[in-house]
Amino acid sequence: MDFKIPESIIVAFIEANFPEARQTSSGEYHFNTPFEKDGKLRLYVNPEKGRFFDQKRQVGGDFSSFVAEYLDVPYVEVAMILIKDYSNRTGEDIDFKEVVEVKKELELPEGLHFFHEKKLGIIGKKAKRYLENRGIEPSGLGYVYKSNSDFHKRIFVPFYENGKMVYFIARAFDDNPFRYKNPDGLNTSEVVYNIDHIEDEVFIFEGVFDALSMKHQIATCMLSNSLKRDQAIKILDKMPNRITFVLDNDEDPKTRSIIERSLNKNIKLLMEHKSPSLQLDIFIYRPPEEYKDFNEYAIATGRDHILYEDCEKYNPRSVKKLVEGIRWGQ
Repeated sequence: MDFKIPESIIVAFIEANFPEARQTSSGEYHFNTPFEKDGKLRLYVNPEKGRFFDQKRQVGGDFSSFVAEYLDVPYVEVAMILIKDYSNRTGEDIDFKEVVEVKKELELPEGLHFFHEKKLGIIGKKAKRYLENRGIEPSGLGYVYKSNSDFHKRIFVPFYENGKMVYFIARAFDDNPFRYKNPDGLNTSEVVYNIDHIEDEVFIFEGVFDALSMKHQIATCMLSNSLKRDQAIKILDKMPNRITFVLDNDEDPKTRSIIERSLNKNIKLLMEHKSPSLQLDIFIYRPPEEYKDFNEYAIATGRDHILYEDCEKYNPRSVKKLVEGIRWGQ
């Protein structure tokens, strides 16, 4: 079960356990990390977002993970402990769902097979060949073969967070005009592909197949041309020093204009939510004009990486103006 703890309970927990905590003008709470005390208020919690970042240890995540470590209890017990001890509810008959927002569990499609699990049949070989033709390693991926399934004849790309599968993308590998099918009832704006591997730097693409095309650098994707707030926060929690946005080349001028405007909004979002202590450089990479996206470029050239000298640095002064509401580059 996954859950979101209400802001009031998070604040009550902080005030009860960390009397030195100070609330900032942005609503964050700063207090001493209980794991490596040094007398400095370098553990940050945002109650509204339910996120924490321990600057001393350079780790962050959802608030329930912090509570589980602090109390030395299993993650699944955190919600009930917080409800009983830190909510304003009394009595033993506490309705869990009234206090905590319970998130829908991920359901895996029937007929799912991972490429490494078994000897491939005709459909499995066809799916693997599709990936190989697109220059993508099948390791860690799967395919679905179940005639009555909505995910029939689709490549299965899992998303993990803290080692747990939390989402997936299913991409048709035949002539199905509906290329992508995602799990119902789950919000794509809350997941970040490859989040567990993001460290000092990351390349951000629009689509997952572009991200899969990188072999030697860490890549993620927005699943659209717009970075969502929860995605931005999770990426920033990893404290990267360098983020590179990799753009698509669309033939339609209107679509290109939308991509450029979305880029500005994405960078503005990152700058609004990043920690003041984070030294972050943002870069932009555009594949050569003759290729519509990075995957097509990687297939044609065999280059599965991006050189720093091929990237354009985003001007920090322009970012500052953008945050203030002035459109960059105009």
